[in-house]
Amino acid sequence: MCYTLTPSFSVDLPSELWLEIIELISNRSALCRLMQVNRKLCALTEGVLYGNVSLHWGAEVTQFRLSMRSCPRRAGLVASISFLASGTHDELIFDILPSPLGTLRNLQHLVVEQNREVVIGAPFTAIAGVRLPLLRSFAADMRVNQKDLLAFVVAHDRLREIDMRYSYIFPDDSQHAQVIPHPSLQILTCRTPLLSSQTPVPTNLTHFYRPYLLSRQLPGIVALLGPQLVSLRVGECFLIERSSPWSLLDVVTNFPRLRFFHVEMFHTSLPSLGTTLVDWFRDRQASRVLIARPKIVLAWTNKQQFLRTEKQEIEWDQYVDKVAVRVLTEWDNYIERIIYRHSARPYNSVTLDAAGGMGGQLVKAEDTDMRDDYWKHV
Repeated sequence: MCYTLTPSFSVDLPSELWLEIIELISNRSALCRLMQVNRKLCALTEGVLYGNVSLHWGAEVTQFRLSMRSCPRRAGLVASISFLASGTHDELIFDILPSPLGTLRNLQHLVVEQNREVVIGAPFTAIAGVRLPLLRSFAADMRVNQKDLLAFVVAHDRLREIDMRYSYIFPDDSQHAQVIPHPSLQILTCRTPLLSSQTPVPTNLTHFYRPYLLSRQLPGIVALLGPQLVSLRVGECFLIERSSPWSLLDVVTNFPRLRFFHVEMFHTSLPSLGTTLVDWFRDRQASRVLIARPKIVLAWTNKQQFLRTEKQEIEWDQYVDKVAVRVLTEWDNYIERIIYRHSARPYNSVTLDAAGGMGGQLVKAEDTDMRDDYWKHV
């Protein structure tokens, strides 16, 4: 039997239960139709529909702006919003973006992406003057002038996280000395240098992810962030000129507060963790020297999605198991456990049993807490 809903349709359920049902609906068109059922469902659905907004085209931004104008109250419901210009014809989205953004007084999370072929800096310049008093996180995929970005950051004193992993940041040395440390910034992701010796480092920045870097930039990370980092994630490290990789002794010495160290693996024809960033067995004769500091959790993950064959997966499993037990036994003064994943399989966590030392047994189990953004939450 088929039932047709009409505006007079009513089911006597508590608002909390209705809200749980509504939050399971991902189709935004269905949510819009649900708003037309009755006033109660309209009010409940409106909060879900406008709480987290994703706009992909210039036309969608225009419709969103008209919706805000027709009912200004909705602007206060938006806590998270994403803008994406997917083609060159959508770059006009940035001409009208400041207008709707400026009305979102309760916005906490902002994502802005653009076509990477557009003129340098133009889109971000368009929104750099917008002020969002409750903004907590900002992510962007665009070309950004460093001066504009730093000015935007300083103007938002509640900003806790910045993710610029897909952005190219163009330096502007003339403005560095005018930037003040940002009190609330704790989590930073960037693939090109944002901080420098001329830029005061945010005093509470404790979580850092560098997806790409040159080997010669390793000392700069230590100099700027070494004393304060709690979590460090590093991606592909390119060996441009002759330089020495870190040893684990360097890591525990240069990062005295570090609790989580995530290194991305890159597959070669034979299983290998590589030594461009870290030589895991260098200075191991010093591993018995006890330094008073918290133990570190290591994470090794594969940046590629899948291995090609089951044989490769088995070879990598065996290789990483072998390396993990060796690192744990030789550096048990400093390493608590190692988490790794190299394919679509679940994350594994390996530790040594209470026996410790060279006679310790490898304890391997699925790590259900680990996820890709775990480094942010340590």
